[in-house]
Amino acid sequence: MKPLKLILFIIFQSLLVAPSLAGGCSGCPVPCGRVENKTDKKMLFTTNPNPNLDANVGRCRFWNWYETFPWDTENRLVSCTQKPLAANTNKGGCSSKIDVDGYTFPSNDYWVNGIKKTKGVWTKIANTQTTTCHKYTNGQLHCS
Repeated sequence: MKPLKLILFIIFQSLLVAPSLAGGCSGCPVPCGRVENKTDKKMLFTTNPNPNLDANVGRCRFWNWYETFPWDTENRLVSCTQKPLAANTNKGGCSSKIDVDGYTFPSNDYWVNGIKKTKGVWTKIANTQTTTCHKYTNGQLHCS
């Protein structure tokens, strides 16, 4: 691949995984984050996390906050609106025109791709990502 094409390819790929701070999407084919709660526990989700603490009343502490590149993460408190997601339901995706940007379990510890997270700690997801959470037979909640 020629250098210019490689640079353009990398830029395009980073745009696909970069989150939207506004949390909006206009529908298919525009990618929108989605979370699927296939557990018997209540989750919380947010569509509007913002590093400006005056932007929203609520607060979300993300263990993997990033603004541009998902490999450059930090633990960060941001403003957000927290919304409930009942057991065995889902939210987001391009057909719903809802872009979910993060989630947590408020009353339960959970695992994200094999890494344990404490209840109430938020996980950020990309616009192109669908996260599915299951309850294992040992009672642990796992999301990937």
